[in-house]
Amino acid sequence: KATDIAQHCALKKVRRLERVASLAPYGAPRRIFIVDTADDLQREAAHALLKTLEEPPASVLLILLANDIDSLLPTVRSRCQEIALRPMPHADLAAALRAEHGVDEFTANRLAREAGGRYGLASRLHTDPSLAMLRETAVADAERLAAAGRNERFDYAQTLAGRWSRERASVLETLDAW
Repeated sequence: KATDIAQHCALKKVRRLERVASLAPYGAPRRIFIVDTADDLQREAAHALLKTLEEPPASVLLILLANDIDSLLPTVRSRCQEIALRPMPHADLAAALRAEHGVDEFTANRLAREAGGRYGLASRLHTDPSLAMLRETAVADAERLAAAGRNERFDYAQTLAGRWSRERASVLETLDAW
């Protein structure tokens, strides 16, 4: 039942995107739509989006974000231009952090290394100390669990799954740190 509800919501959002995309932009030359986690779209929602992808209005730019491009329907993928976003080289990221956030060289290099070349994560690690602590804890847990027995690993997985509905962002950060 929950899956049916999620599919219905996704389909409604795609239908709304189609309606809004058909309207002329107001106060700008284009309307830009970002479909986050497009690879999670159910088949029905992806097929509904296909119509807009095939014949987008001239004033519309659609950006589909996907972690696993192979999960997109081939018909959707064939109508898109793929742009692979790669992490920044650490030296470039450290220089950007020094210039834009005014951090010292040591901190900039540490943040660039911890973020794996991802500017957004490095920026958040700099501005949110609790995120850095969460990631340190997650790495320590991963190291401990690597040497732990199967039961302890399953217990931790169950704890993490239990936190999913209440603390989704925290769980995602934990998995990202791993």
